[in-house]
Amino acid sequence: MLSDVFGNLRLDVFPTVGMVFFLVAFIAISWRAVRASRAEMDEAAGIPLHESDSTGSKGE
Repeated sequence: MLSDVFGNLRLDVFPTVGMVFFLVAFIAISWRAVRASRAEMDEAAGIPLHESDSTGSKGE
């Protein structure tokens, strides 16, 4: 009985939907990276180098 249920499911649609989601996310991220200004990218590149009190590090 269980094999009949799973045998009739259309599971071939899930990889297609996953690929579409991945493609949309990839295009959106790529577009954002290409269209960003140089100043915005420099600021984002320096984020790991800035010290912050809100990090909650144990070394204090």
